[in-house]
Amino acid sequence: MNRYTNLHRIQQLDPRRDCHEIYRTMILVDFGGWDALMGLQLAFYSTYGVPAIAALLDQAGELLARPRKRALDTALLMLELVDHGFAHPQGQKVVQRLRRIHGRYQIANADYLYVLSALMVVPTRWLQRYGWRKVCCHEQAATYWFYRELGQQLGIQHIPPSYQASSSGSSPSRVSTCGSPRQVGASCRPAGCCWSAGFLVHWPAGGGPGRCPTP
Repeated sequence: MNRYTNLHRIQQLDPRRDCHEIYRTMILVDFGGWDALMGLQLAFYSTYGVPAIAALLDQAGELLARPRKRALDTALLMLELVDHGFAHPQGQKVVQRLRRIHGRYQIANADYLYVLSALMVVPTRWLQRYGWRKVCCHEQAATYWFYRELGQQLGIQHIPPSYQASSSGSSPSRVSTCGSPRQVGASCRPAGCCWSAGFLVHWPAGGGPGRCPTP
């Protein structure tokens, strides 16, 4: 099979209607394995610099006690949703579990939006810079529609209208290195999770999405 076979098939799909098929192929097949897992973990690490989110994680305690397990479990949970999609019973179980986990806490809509934007943007930036090929424009759009659906199912309000608008939602002004963000960040170091939230927010996207290249 040609290395670009999946990309050629993605070019024929609709990013909105077929967002799950495109995103699943991108994350689990074309960029599958270590890159996909690293991108999702970096997305979660990038949220630790937001004081309200870091304070919540500090309060919950598990991240401080078992940082590697907490980060890996969260990434694997998201990969399960990516694999099955929202229409599948297993995918719905993941959504219900996410509702149950977050329903125990008072979380501002702005913080939900920040995490949702990180999930859209940070893994794509990682793949854009370090993946074996550029992320296609269809893949970028499908990423937006996939996470928009997740946000809607979780009851998140005022989701930005596009991937580009979501990218600007990860504003550096929300990041701090004091108090809970510093404590949560420090807890990640023993697990080898020494990425700076500020670095990830300022991290250049490595150019725009690939224009569905023909090799």
